[in-house]
Order: sequence, then C-alpha cells, then structure tokens
Amino acid sequence: MSETNTVTATIASKSNAAPTAAQLNANLKEAIATEKSNARHIVALEDRRHPLAMGLLWITMVTSFPTVLIGVEWYKNGFSLPQVLACTVFSAVVVLLFCVPSAQLGTVTGRTYAHLNRSVFGRWGARLTTFNLIAIFLACYAFGALCMADAVSGLFSVPLSIGVMAACFSFLMCLNNLWGFSGVVNFAKYFAAPCLIAWVGFTFFRAVVAYNTAATIMPLQQTSVSWTVALGAIASFVIGFSVWGNEADYWRHARPGVKRTAIPLTVALCIGQIIFPITGWMVAQISQVTDTARATAFMNEFSFGGVALLALLVIGAQYFAAADSNLYAVVEAFENLFKVQKRHVVFGYAFICALVAYWLSFSGMAKSIEVISTLNGILIPTGTTILLCEWSIAKLISHKHSRIFDHLQEMHELPALRLPAMLAFAIGCSVGIATAGLIPALEHLHLGIGCLNAWATAAVIYLPARLLEERQKRDEREREEQNSAAQS
Repeated sequence: MSETNTVTATIASKSNAAPTAAQLNANLKEAIATEKSNARHIVALEDRRHPLAMGLLWITMVTSFPTVLIGVEWYKNGFSLPQVLACTVFSAVVVLLFCVPSAQLGTVTGRTYAHLNRSVFGRWGARLTTFNLIAIFLACYAFGALCMADAVSGLFSVPLSIGVMAACFSFLMCLNNLWGFSGVVNFAKYFAAPCLIAWVGFTFFRAVVAYNTAATIMPLQQTSVSWTVALGAIASFVIGFSVWGNEADYWRHARPGVKRTAIPLTVALCIGQIIFPITGWMVAQISQVTDTARATAFMNEFSFGGVALLALLVIGAQYFAAADSNLYAVVEAFENLFKVQKRHVVFGYAFICALVAYWLSFSGMAKSIEVISTLNGILIPTGTTILLCEWSIAKLISHKHSRIFDHLQEMHELPALRLPAMLAFAIGCSVGIATAGLIPALEHLHLGIGCLNAWATAAVIYLPARLLEERQKRDEREREEQNSAAQS
C-alpha cells in the first residue's frame, strides 16, 4: 500500500460525506503532511470493501444458534408472538441508531476503536477501554468455542470431553486471523454468511408453514407477561448481543457513506435478531418443547433433517466466523498497547481462551451468556457513546475542536487522563450495571434497560463538560489576544 493511498482516508475526516476524487486530489498534499507518520494506521479508500461484503460479514456477527434458542426461552417465559415481534423490531431500531454512527466513526476516520480512544480518553483511559474490550471478547470467544464443542458432542459420539474439544476449537478458530481482515471477511463472504442465510431462510419459512397449520388445531400462546417486562428482557438481550461497540474496527474497511452502512446493518439485524428469534418462538409453539437440550435436538431434526454433517457445517460456520471477528478486534486492541507480532497475539490469545473454555466446561458459567451480553452492551458501547459525543463537537463547533480528528499520537505523548471522558465513562458504566439487574443486592434499582441507561448517562455528562471545556479555552484565547493587543 503506497503512502499516497494510505493517507486518502484521512481526508474523509474533513467532510461528513464521502469525499470525491477531486476533493481527494485537492487535499492530497495536506493529508500527506499531516498524517505521514501515521499513514499505516489508516485504511486507504481504494482498499475499502463493498457494502455487500460488509453486510455478509455483519450477518455472521449478529446471527447465532443461541439467538434461535432465546426465542424458545421467550416462549417458555410466556411472551406472546406480538410481544416478541414488536420488541425485537424496537430493539433492532435502537441498535441501528447506535451502530450506524459508531460504524461511521470507522469509515470517516479510517482508524481503529483503540486509536480513536487515545485522543479522547488519554493514556490510561485508552488502556482501560482497550482492556475492557479484550476481557469481554475473551469471554465471548471462549464461550463460542465451548458452544461449538457442545454442538459436536450432541451431533456425534466423540471420545473426548467437551472441555478438551473446546480447547482444541479455540486454536482452530484462530487460523483465519493469520491473514488479517481479508481472511476474516472472505470466510464470512464466501462460506459462513451464505450458509447462515440459507439456514435461517429455510427454517423460518418451514416454521411459518408449520405454525399456520398448528394454529388451526391447537390454542395459541396466551401471554401472562406485561409489555414492560417483555421489552426489558428482549431488548436487553438483543442490544447486548448485537451491539459490539467497536464497530469502527470493522467498518474502517468499508466505503464512506451512511447508506452504505445503514442498509447492510439493517439487513443483518433483520436476519439475526428479528427473523431467527421469532423462528425459535414458533418452533417452541409447534413442538411444545421448552427445554434447551430438547429444543436443540428438535432444531437439528427440523432444520437439517437429522443430517449431522450438514448441521455441523452450518453451525460450525457461524461459530468460526464470530470467533474470527472477535479475534480480529483483539489483535487490533493489542497492537494499540504493545508492539508485538500478529501471530504471537493470535496464538497467545487462543491459548488463554483454550484454558478459559476448558474451565467453563466444568464451572457451569457457560449459562452466564446473558450476563456477558449485558456487560458487553454496557462497557464497550459506553466508551463509543463518548466518542460519538466528541464527534458531534465537530458538527456543533468545528472539526478543529473535536479530538476525534486529532493527529494520532503515541501513548507517551498523551496526557495521563482526560477527566471529562473518564468521569462520564465511570459514572455511565456504574449506572448501567446498577440498573441492569446483574447484582442481586441492587435489584431494587433494576429500572429500564441497563445499557441504554449507561449510554444516556455518559452522554449527558460528557457533552456539556466538553462544550464547557471548549468555551473556557475560547475565553482564554480571547483574553490572550486582548492582552497581546494591549501590549502592542
């Protein structure tokens, strides 16, 4: 990649719209001068991926076998089909309202989530947000390996324990990342996403036909749950499961433009977080099976006709693709903290995840996926909310006042902490965790949707604090100018 190519993405930060070729050429010399030392951190415009490729990748990131099983769980909990439909649609809209701007941070700047955090949070703040990402994603990666091992154990008679198989899958799932983002997106585009689309489509339409037939001979589910309870449970899962928070890591490889981001994200969410959970609910209504293990066996027969190899290919494609995206973000995060070779990060992370997956197979903590999803919806996206607030300063004042577009600095050049960001992050996460119902002693504070409470709190604290900070800087500059004028 030439220096001229790599700096072109920087010019996108000077405009909210996708830059034209004329604009790129007009600003080329300035971009080279300002970003020459950091050009390697920015994805060139001509190397960006087509929206179709990004959409297929995102389908693999929000569509998972647990999302169909959660539909079974919602049926078991007494949620009606109208409640499931309305609440998943509402949740998907909320996710879009967050993910589209979050993804635009990547397409406009070309920078990673970790690099964006540097200028906004300071040296130790950036390290904290990076650590949060690594810790949450480690749990998700290990859980995915454990789910894959559990699926193999259920489909075949394997003379290995689930823990040993999970450890083995932790290593197998890391291999695509040795080829960087190309390995991740190509596996999703050419294999995993087509498998998932075919699986979801076939299962959904078969479930619709069977549901309509069953509706004439059996009573439909009568809800005994209020809409408030249904919305809280469904939205917490959908938002926590499908919001990654570090969308910039992936969408910096996409072409700029709101439509090029919004359309792929919308399609992916419709498939993974609306159609698939509804399919699970209808399957539970048809079969009257609400036990997770029995529901898994029934889905194998219902979707794959009992052909174990076919089930393994489709389910394996999903788990491997999700692990690819997970590990890719972790590699980017590690490179923000340390100068280390990619293969060392890949295999070292896989080794740690293998140990965690093996431990999870005995600890019973595999059932805590909802806790992991809830924390994922709070810790990482709250930091992204602060980044989005900082980006809004570019629109409210000017680009030169927004730290999002600051020249990328090395860690030792940054201030230790940026207090507005750290204060908003700490209070926002605290409010989100306290109101999410994760801590039994704070159950009386369980109110609304924890992740939304966290995001709103962080935004309400950070944006006024930053605007006040900019106003104080402006007043100070004006005083200095007045003093200079008086002295002259």
